[in-house]
Amino acid sequence: MLNSLRLRFQLPSVWWLLGLILLLFSTSAAQATHIRAGDITAKRDTTPNPNPRRFFFTMVIYRDTSPGSAEMESEPEIFDGLVFRKVRVASVVPIGNDTEKHTFRWETTFPADGTYTASWTGINRNNNILNLSAPSDQHSFYIQTTININSLRGFNSTPVLTVDPIDLGMVGRKFVHNPGAFDADGDSLAFKFVTPRRRDPMGNIITVPGFQMPHLLFGCQNSLGTGPATFTLDPLTGQLEWDAPCRRGEYNIAFVVEEWRVSPGGGAVKLGE
Repeated sequence: MLNSLRLRFQLPSVWWLLGLILLLFSTSAAQATHIRAGDITAKRDTTPNPNPRRFFFTMVIYRDTSPGSAEMESEPEIFDGLVFRKVRVASVVPIGNDTEKHTFRWETTFPADGTYTASWTGINRNNNILNLSAPSDQHSFYIQTTININSLRGFNSTPVLTVDPIDLGMVGRKFVHNPGAFDADGDSLAFKFVTPRRRDPMGNIITVPGFQMPHLLFGCQNSLGTGPATFTLDPLTGQLEWDAPCRRGEYNIAFVVEEWRVSPGGGAVKLGE
């Protein structure tokens, strides 16, 4: 699962792109962009006569509601792993920090075993994101989730992140965020950083130009002042620590959550990311 995270100090979003946003007690000029973070998850068929190739998908997008921000589409076009389709918003919930949580749901039955990727591209990210090339509001926002269907392996759902990727941080203080990842099937999860992605004018999925990890900017020091700043992601727990931000503003990062299951024949099999 690729997730995009926004940090405002900011972290903005299976291959799951998780959007994490760090809000560093700062204000920004009005802008016509709006996407802060997002993720896509897939749940296996739990009806009385379940089909191992039928999945229920949920996409969550976090929208900036500060003055001047654009509205979220009520029926965006999403690639469901087979075709593009319009999906109507199921709910819109204000969650504080000038942010709304938009939830979209759909189901897809795949024709055969195999690997499938559901994805969405949104227009656009916020402006003035410090660790992307300017103007950052010209970079689209891309998230995806990948599932591997094998009828012999049994049913499977992707992990769910139980903590909204919107958080507050302070300059000079260590920032800690844990996404609260949970897997209903008891599979093992692994976390790793990736470069945020966008869709170029030709329709190709590419990395966002100018991306740098936040701690590498501005010569920041750690919270104790004993060395350079650090930015880490625990591969087993998903706990993210930034020690410490030193400049107010918005930053984007992304990480994936890999899902692994022990194989009956020994070893482990990656089910998705």
